[in-house]
Amino acid sequence: MRVCLLGRYFDLRGGGLGRVSMEVMYGLVKKGHSIKVISTKGNSLSSYLFYTSTQVPLKMPRQGFDIYHALTPMEAIWIPKGRGVVTFHDLFQFTHPDKVGAGISGNGLRNFIGKEYFINIISKVPI
Repeated sequence: MRVCLLGRYFDLRGGGLGRVSMEVMYGLVKKGHSIKVISTKGNSLSSYLFYTSTQVPLKMPRQGFDIYHALTPMEAIWIPKGRGVVTFHDLFQFTHPDKVGAGISGNGLRNFIGKEYFINIISKVPI
């Protein structure tokens, strides 16, 4: 099976999310699936917003894949309806917005922007 994996990163720089992304990728490869990875090198909130709003649709192939797996809902709005899987790791952004990671915490305005963007995105996930 040909799988397009969409995620923020596939390394350990961000802790849990990067590890989960790596394990999903390695697990699929180990089972013999062909994998294409779409990710970003940026770490800041602004670079992630740019990646999810602009780069994902430009980088993501529209044909030739059996399944598209978005490893966070932020990438999921671009996957084709009916051929996608979306992983929601948690809803921490709602339960503890003052403690959110991923470059959002520490600033009230950034918390607000990050939370509102997340809410807006998950309402558009096509699955």
